[in-house]
Amino acid sequence: MENEPQLPQIPKFEGADNAIRWYIDTLKATLFHPVAFFRKLPVSGGYTIPLVFGLVTHWIGVAFRSMWLSASGEQINRLLLGAFRWGASENPFGWMMGIGSVIIDPFFTLFSVFFSAALIYLAARILVPAQRPEGSPTVTLESATRVVCYGMAGTIFQAVPFMGPVISAIWVGITTFFAAREVYRVSTGRAAVIILFPQILFLLFVGAIVGLLVLFAFKMAGVVFS
Repeated sequence: MENEPQLPQIPKFEGADNAIRWYIDTLKATLFHPVAFFRKLPVSGGYTIPLVFGLVTHWIGVAFRSMWLSASGEQINRLLLGAFRWGASENPFGWMMGIGSVIIDPFFTLFSVFFSAALIYLAARILVPAQRPEGSPTVTLESATRVVCYGMAGTIFQAVPFMGPVISAIWVGITTFFAAREVYRVSTGRAAVIILFPQILFLLFVGAIVGLLVLFAFKMAGVVFS
């Protein structure tokens, strides 16, 4: 991807008339030319267009994944209906793997986008050098949101049967890495830490909880056996 051809320009949304063409061109650019795309991506201009791109892409992937999960889940449904003697209307798994996940996906995705963007913004504020060349992109919550939204292009691969979620996760990680590196003009190491910052915080949180539980267990043991 480092030696990929340069994009002549970033696909530009010009209204409903070119919405589909803009979406397809943007999806192809983010998936197959991420370095060139994110190097030229404006870091301002509003939240709406990036959010629409991210939500629609994720929704399409989830919708197709739900279709083949529902199809492959028919056998599971039959087993559950027999084992638990559920009626068709009482079986929750069909709804969970079908239309239910498609309906609620935009709401969960929207929350996830802003949560991830907030943490990436925090990481960028810490790791992006204050002294940079004139004209370098500014670290803002909007720029972090754009990194997250356009980095979600790989979620379209959730539509691939069986291996889709794995392919999607890998592709999203790679695309978001290039997004952080090119948008913030930072080194490879700093970009990796920026995009992994939410996971690092999560692991630290889990480690702190486990540590507190261990200390509590030792304290209780000391009380009991002293």
